[in-house]
Formats: sequence, structure tokens, C-alpha cells
Amino acid sequence: MTASVKRPSHDKVVACRYLPSFPNEGSEISFDLENMDFDLCTHLIYTTTEDLTTIFSREWAAKFLENDYTKLVTIKNKYNHLKISLGIKFRGSTYEYQQITENTNIESFMEFAKDSLLEYDSDGLDMALDYLRGSDVSYGSNHFDFYVAFSYCEKFQKSFKPYNLLLTLSFNAEASDLVPPPNHQYIAVYDDFDDYDMDTDVDLTDHMAENYAALAKNVDYIHFTMLYSTDMNFHGLSDIEIELNQNIDNIWYIIKTVIQSGVNSSKIVMGLQFFGFKLSKNSNDHKLGAVKFEEILGYNEICDFHSEVKDIWQPGTVGVFNPYTLACDEVTLRNEKSYVFLYENTRSIANKVRLMMKYDIAGILASPINNDDYRGACDIPEETFTDFTVDQGSFKWIPHRDHPNFRLLTTINDVIVVTLHEMDRMHATKVVTEYCFYILYLLGAIVTLLALKFITINLWRRWKKWRNAGKYKSIEGSNVCLLENNKSDGKYPE
Repeated sequence: MTASVKRPSHDKVVACRYLPSFPNEGSEISFDLENMDFDLCTHLIYTTTEDLTTIFSREWAAKFLENDYTKLVTIKNKYNHLKISLGIKFRGSTYEYQQITENTNIESFMEFAKDSLLEYDSDGLDMALDYLRGSDVSYGSNHFDFYVAFSYCEKFQKSFKPYNLLLTLSFNAEASDLVPPPNHQYIAVYDDFDDYDMDTDVDLTDHMAENYAALAKNVDYIHFTMLYSTDMNFHGLSDIEIELNQNIDNIWYIIKTVIQSGVNSSKIVMGLQFFGFKLSKNSNDHKLGAVKFEEILGYNEICDFHSEVKDIWQPGTVGVFNPYTLACDEVTLRNEKSYVFLYENTRSIANKVRLMMKYDIAGILASPINNDDYRGACDIPEETFTDFTVDQGSFKWIPHRDHPNFRLLTTINDVIVVTLHEMDRMHATKVVTEYCFYILYLLGAIVTLLALKFITINLWRRWKKWRNAGKYKSIEGSNVCLLENNKSDGKYPE
């Protein structure tokens, strides 16, 4: 498969997370890394189920080198711009640290880790944290410890930097675990992404938010993926609306909190998930009464379901929701069994990417790419740019691609291009406006100075004329007096 575009046509990060163990049940064609169009990615995270205690073991290395290693090398040779990192589970716990240092010191382990990555032809390591804020006390010394995590990152970076190896951290959790919840009511609808105020401060009431800044000093990027709650047993329309609207508010709040805590925006990568939820409902309740969580489905699986029932698929019938959130469609089968689907589609992703790019973050993490429409078979009608109010000229920058595959990943890249050009134009307009203001200010100053000069000169002339007039009268009076005196002296005839 050859695309007319080589590598993303922008300078932002598009990290693609691949899950080798992710099932593709029910698909006629299974996902294969070699069929992936990595012109749509800048980074590939090959995510394993291993942790620091096993990822560099000889047993895992032998298994990896025998299976996907050859594919990754082929991909790396084909796509010169692509950076490939190994993804692992990372507890950042005292127990994990003790396991690693049981038979060796930490410095030796770091050197071994670096040598192993070079042996795997990898460009770096992505560590996904399993436990946040030490909330899982049942694990005792196996819960997340900031100081341990900081020590890991500091030592890894010291070992990796001379070899230009990447080190990234991935925080995967519900929004309330990533940052403290916002102390405000969720707003129902935002008509434009400018409604989110970049200058609004947030309340840093939790030390975890401040710890991000310390961790960021020793990593290249920090990935934040907000997980959706699977506790979706809603009692009605209002419950779903609240869940959806919280989704976009949380994205805004996470970015604001992390930046305000001291993390440079150029190190922040926000995650988007390529899946959704299937909910069952009572078909007799046309107002969408109680719904119950059924299962998680990948975007490609929702597309497959749609292709089978497209004649009775009802897009957006559940209500008018915030377009930044998730698609919310309904289908009632012929057996009167009804389902509601909440999922990321091109429209919701377009709005979220546009909002994220407003904060000039490093980029987007797509997870997992296994769930995208990799066969190009999805025919769900989606109006990707419906909510964009930008000048149509911005859309001419969207690169042409020869393939219909990977709708969500393509949307991420296209929206980044459009938004960056939109922001450049807004910046240019702002600069022009400021220059015009300065020019008008300068012209006003010049006119004011000229007016002052004219007034000053005029006043000077008037004063000079007045003074000269006074002198003339004084001289004339003196002459009259002198003449009278001379007459009385007989010097002048009368």
C-alpha cells in the first residue's frame, strides 16, 4: 500500500500505540503491522504485556526476536522518519525496585536495559503506569511511589541520552486519577473551541499534578490517556449527556492542570481511544430509559455492526450532544432488541484534536491503532468538519491520500494540519492587527506632535507680536514726552 503523502505533513507528534495481543475477532482480515500506513504516524509504540522485571530477560528477548522483531526492522527501514519504542507496564513501586535490584545494582540494570533496546533496534522505551497516587493500598509496597518513579526516569535518561534513545511515560486512568476533579459545574455545550479559556487558572489541590513537572524533566514526552468508565448503567438521557459532557471538560482540565503545574506543553501528548461502548436498552422506551453496559467494541467492530444493519441504523437519535464528546447512535433490531453505541468517530476526534492543538501541545497518541478501520470498509456517514467555522481556505492544506483506510488516524493528521494553519492565520491576523494598531498609534502621535508644533508656533508668533506691539507703544509714548520737553526748552519751534 503506497500513499501519496510521505510522513505526516506537520511537525506535531502522532504516536501510534499497537497492541500485539489485541484480538480482532469477527474480522475477515486480521490486523497486520506490515499493512499499516506509517506515513500517518511519527512514533510507533509496540506495547507488550511485560514489565521492567521481564522485558529485558533473555526469555522474552528470544520470543520477541523470533516473532515481530523482523517486521519492526522492515517497517523502520521503509519509514525512515518513524521512531519505534517498546511499551511496558510500569508500577513505579518499591516492590518493583527491590525485584530489579535483588541480583544487581540499579546502574548495571540501566546499562543492560540500554544495551537491550539497542539490540532490539528500538528507538526508546515507553513506560505505562498501572497505579496512580498510591490509591491501591491492597498491593502494599507495590503501589505507585513518586520518588521511585522519579529515580527510574532520572537514571534511564542518564543512560539513554548519549545514544539518543527516547524515554516516555504513559498515564492511563480515569480523569479523576490523572488530576483532581475540577471545582465547577460541567458546561453542557460549547459552540466553538475558543469557549475554553486558556488563561483560566485551575486549583492545584493535589500534589500529583505538581509531580508531573518533576517527572517531565527526565522524559521526552508524557502521554495522558483518559480512560472512560465502564460503569455505564444510565438511568436516562440526562445521565448519558452528563457523561459525554464531562468527557470533553476533563480533556480541557487535564491539559490546563498539567501545564499550570509546570510541564512544558511541548512535552504533553494527549491520548485518544479508538473504541466505544455497546449499551442495551428497552426498545419500548422511546425516550431512552435505563440502559445497561454490554461490551467494549473497537471502532472497526462498530463499523462491522453498522454494515449489517445500516438500513435501521439511527445516527444521533439519542439527542443533541456536545459534538466534542462521542458519537451516540441507536439501532433497534427486528427482534425489538435495541442498542445504543457511544464511540469515537471522525467528528468527535476532529473536535478534540482541534481543542488540544489550541494549547500547542506536542501531539496526539492514537490507541490502539488495531481498532481503526484498517480495511477501509467502514461506511458510517460522518461529517468530520461539521463543527468547524474556519475559513474554507484552511481545508486546502489537507493532503490528498490514495487510500480510504485508517479513517480515525487520517482524521487526526488532517485536523492537525487544518488547525495549525488556522492558528497561523489567527496569529498572523493578530500580528497584523497589532501592527495596524501601532501604525495608527504612531500616526496619531505624529499628528498630535504636528498639532502641538503648530499650536506652539502660533502661540509663539502671537506672543512675539504682542510683545513687539507693547514695545512700539512704549517707544511711541517716550517720543511724545521727549518732543513736549524739547518744545518747552525752545529747541524746536512750535
